Amino acid sequence: MSKAINIVATAVTPEVYFNGEKNVLEITGRSIPLNPEKFWSPVMSWFIRNSYLNQEISISLNFDYLNSGSQKFLVRLFKLLKESNDKGILSEKKIIWNYQEYDEDMREIGQDFEFVSGLKFEFIELTDEIIEAA
Repeated sequence: MSKAINIVATAVTPEVYFNGEKNVLEITGRSIPLNPEKFWSPVMSWFIRNSYLNQEISISLNFDYLNSGSQKFLVRLFKLLKESNDKGILSEKKIIWNYQEYDEDMREIGQDFEFVSGLKFEFIELTDEIIEAA
């Protein structure tokens, strides 16, 4: 992949950013759009158009909330990744599922995605560091 995508986060949609130098697609934030098709379709189209340009990609996901419509689109994205991998289009991929240490629901959603897609996820538990005053 080399073509950029940069969607700025809103109160109801996540940030979507592709770093072409590192081949990292990052999706971060809350995904609760009223019309998930409107938000996620351009992301899916971008991925389909650009997935053949490179043999590797890392996808880093960090959600604080996902509605069911967004979850359906992510399942489609993961299935597309699996198909691309099976066809040899993407020979290397890494899916990183970040979640807050207190957010068991988000961890379980990631585990469900891993199971349904047949892909291997790396789970990273994020902790809130307390900064002490000096």
